[in-house]
Amino acid sequence: VTLLLAVHYTFITETRFGLSNGSILLTIMMCSLFCFLTWYLGKNNLYFYAGTFLLGIGLSVRIWFAWFIGAFCVCGVIFWKEVMSRLKYKGNFYVKIYFGLLTFIAGSFLLFYYNVSRNFPSLKFFFKNFRRTAEEGVNNLDYIHNLFVRFGHIFDHLTSRKWFWVSEYYYYLYVVFFLLPIAFIFYILISRRKSYFSKKRILFVIILVFAVLFESPFTPTALRDGNIFWLFPLLILLFCIGIIECNFYFKNRFITTLIVLFFLLLLSTELYKNFKGYIFFRETGGRGYQSDAVNV
Repeated sequence: VTLLLAVHYTFITETRFGLSNGSILLTIMMCSLFCFLTWYLGKNNLYFYAGTFLLGIGLSVRIWFAWFIGAFCVCGVIFWKEVMSRLKYKGNFYVKIYFGLLTFIAGSFLLFYYNVSRNFPSLKFFFKNFRRTAEEGVNNLDYIHNLFVRFGHIFDHLTSRKWFWVSEYYYYLYVVFFLLPIAFIFYILISRRKSYFSKKRILFVIILVFAVLFESPFTPTALRDGNIFWLFPLLILLFCIGIIECNFYFKNRFITTLIVLFFLLLLSTELYKNFKGYIFFRETGGRGYQSDAVNV
């Protein structure tokens, strides 16, 4: 996952254009996941409180971080038994919930303070733009159309299609390569075959990603691809899980060789896209705000 992210053109470019909401929320999301996972695996309760604090900070940065919080709650409901068992382990259950809420409120203090001191402008803005947004006229009731727009954003992130200096040759190649391992993950989940990774953990990542995707068509502002860029590492994680599960399932040297070649092809494709981007900016200096990418 780290290797593929390190060379993927979308990830490199998006994280080096400068400080953006997407890159900030990406950091907060990954840190909160790390804290909650570490806590769940039996570490100190401080990790749990750190995770809830980070969720509050994320909500203060951008209100659409609520998609991630909502997806996290969905996972909590589905894995209710495991979560409750961990909350009741070593310590008072109600104390953990109480301090978890306190740390969440502490993380989102600036958001709460802003709303309380100014007669709740965020809530007014949300209800004003609930049906149709004032910024770009997005109809939130047209859910199916908005959902397809979001899947188009995922397509853009995976293929780097939004960057006009990348050849169209790569547009569909990457999506096909990406969907095959994902489809294999679903096959592993519904089959009785033994998996390399815990099926519950795989299911957790899938639910987290798709819950955010199915929430994201509802927006108080606009449908922009940057709103869900912070899901990109989880998509790459699912892709890599699919590759590893495929190798574990077949346990064949020929299949393993094909998988290695397949992965090397993806790496070389991304490296070539980076090379083309470098040539483009070296020759033109970029176009508009995208000229900042010369800082890469």
